[in-house]
Amino acid sequence: MIRGIGVAEGVTIGKAFVKREVEMKVVYRKVENPQLELERFNTAVDKCRIELERRYNKTLNILGQEEAEVYKRHLSVYDGSILLGQVRKEIQEQKINADYILNEVKKKYAAMFDKVADDFLKKKSESIKYIAQQIIKDLIGEENKSLSDLTEPVIIFANELDGNDIVHLDKNRVLAIVCEQGGKTSYGALISNNFKIPAVLGAKGIMSLVKDGDEVIVDGQKGEVFINPDKEMIDFYFKKVNKEKELEDIFLSFTKQKTLTEDGHPFEIATETENNSALLMSKEKGAESIGLFKTEYIFLGQTSMPDELVQLEAYREAVMLAENTTIIFRMMDCSSNHDMPFIYFHEERNPLLGYRSLRITLTERILFITQIKALLRASAYGKMKILLPMVTKMEELLDAKMAIEEAKVELDARHELYDNNIEIGMMVEIPAAAMMIEVFAREVDFLVIGSSELIQLMTAVDRSNEDLYELFDMYHPGLLRTIRQVVIGAHREGTWISIVGDMANNEILLPFMIAIGVDQICVNPSMVPKVRWLASKTNKAIWENEIDYLLSLSSGNEIKEYLEKRYYENYVWS
Repeated sequence: MIRGIGVAEGVTIGKAFVKREVEMKVVYRKVENPQLELERFNTAVDKCRIELERRYNKTLNILGQEEAEVYKRHLSVYDGSILLGQVRKEIQEQKINADYILNEVKKKYAAMFDKVADDFLKKKSESIKYIAQQIIKDLIGEENKSLSDLTEPVIIFANELDGNDIVHLDKNRVLAIVCEQGGKTSYGALISNNFKIPAVLGAKGIMSLVKDGDEVIVDGQKGEVFINPDKEMIDFYFKKVNKEKELEDIFLSFTKQKTLTEDGHPFEIATETENNSALLMSKEKGAESIGLFKTEYIFLGQTSMPDELVQLEAYREAVMLAENTTIIFRMMDCSSNHDMPFIYFHEERNPLLGYRSLRITLTERILFITQIKALLRASAYGKMKILLPMVTKMEELLDAKMAIEEAKVELDARHELYDNNIEIGMMVEIPAAAMMIEVFAREVDFLVIGSSELIQLMTAVDRSNEDLYELFDMYHPGLLRTIRQVVIGAHREGTWISIVGDMANNEILLPFMIAIGVDQICVNPSMVPKVRWLASKTNKAIWENEIDYLLSLSSGNEIKEYLEKRYYENYVWS
C-alpha cells in the first residue's frame, strides 16, 4: 500500500493506465531547401496555435477563467513574437532544421528572462518554453503517451497532471487519478474534483511500482493506493464502492430540502465559487446562498485594471443569475503568484506572507475604491454582501471601511443607486486577528473563517509544499480550539459567522462545525446534497457533549481517527 494525499473523496477499483513522459531528442542537420523547412515550421506553428486555442476554451469551460489564464498567456507569445520571427530568419540564413534552431533560440530567450527578478518576465519565459516545446514535438513527430488514447475506464497514474492534460480527458473513461507529485491546489486536484472522481496525489515512488494493466484500489478519502491487492481486500472494497453508489441516490433526494440537523437545528449550506458556471451549479444543487464569490477572475491576465463599468457588468450579471440567492463577494485577493501585470510586485521569497490581498488594495487606493463602487452599484440589482480578505489589524479594517464610505460619497454625488445598508464583513485568516475576534466582531456585520489560510499560518506550513503536506493538519487540536473560540467570540457579540476552505469541504469535520455553532459552511457546489444529508443524520446536542473530549485529545491523528471512526459508524455503514 502506498499512501499519498487524498484530494477527492470516493473509492474505486480498476486497471492502471500509466502515463510516462517521453524525452525529446533534437538533432542538428543541414537542410537543402530552407523554403520547404520554413513552410514545415509555419505549418507546425499554426497547428500548435489552433491546439492551444482549443485547450484555452476547454479549460475555460471546465475549470474557469483563473485556470485558463495560463493558456491566454501562452497565446500571447504568438502575437508579434520575436521568438518565432528569429527562428524564421535563422532557418533561411543558416539552412538548419527548424526544431534545432527553435530549441537553441528558446534556450537563449529563456536564459535572458530567467536572470531578471521580475515575475511578469519569468512567466513570459515559461510561455516561451512551453510554446517552443509543443512546436518541437510536432516537428520531430514525437508525442507523449496521450490521455486521448484511453479506450476503456481506467485509473490514471502519472508523475503529475497539468492543465494540458485536461483537454485529452474523457471523464467517462477515468475512474480515478493517482500522481507521484501534487497536492490539494494542483491541477490533478482540480480535475478530479471537477470530474467527481477519487484522487490521491503526492504518492511518492508510485510510478516505479505500477505498470499498465495492474489491478488497483484507490481510496480518495484516506489517500491510500493498493496495487494488485488480494481477494479479501478486493471484496471489502467492492462492498464499500457499492455502498457509496447506493448513497449517491440518497444524496440527490436532499437537493431541494431545507438543512436541518437530526434534532431540528437549522444552519446554512452555501458554496464557494469563482465564476458564473459554478454559481449556476450551486443553485442547481440547492445551495442556500453563495457564501464566497471570488472576484479575481475579472482581473486575471488583464494588461490594465478593469474599469468601474467592466466590473459592474460582471458583478451585476452574477447577482442577476443568483436571483433571490445572496452572494458574498470577496474583494480581490491576489499576490505576486497571480497574472496581474498592472500591479507591480517585488520579488518575494514567501508571497503568502508578503505584499498581497488587502495590503495591495489599501495601497493601490484607486483599485480598491473602483472595485467598491462597482460592487455597490451591483447591489441595486439583488442580494449581496462585501467581504474584506486578510485583515490583520484594526487599522486595516477601519481604513477599508473609510474607503467604502469615500466610494459611497462619490456614488451619491453621481446619483447612482446602491444598497446603502449593504453588509460588510471580514475574513478571519490571521491567527492574531482570531485572538481578538470580539473586537473585530463589533466593527463588522459578519465574519468568514478562511480555514485554508488559517491552517497554513497556524501550522507554519505552505500547503503547496508537497514535502510538508503531512504537517498541514486540519485536525490539529490547537487549530480546532482556536476556531471554537472564534465562533464563541463572534456569537458573544451577536455576529453571524461562517467557514470556507479545506475544513468546510471535509465532511469528517462536519459534526464539529455543527456542534460549535457555525452559522454557515461553504462547500464545493457538487457537495451540497451530500453535506445536507450528513447534517440530517447529525445530532447537534450529542456532539456538543463530545466537543470537550474531542479537544482534549493531544494530536491531530487522534482527533482524525476518532472522527473517521464515528463517520463510518454513524453515516456510511449505518
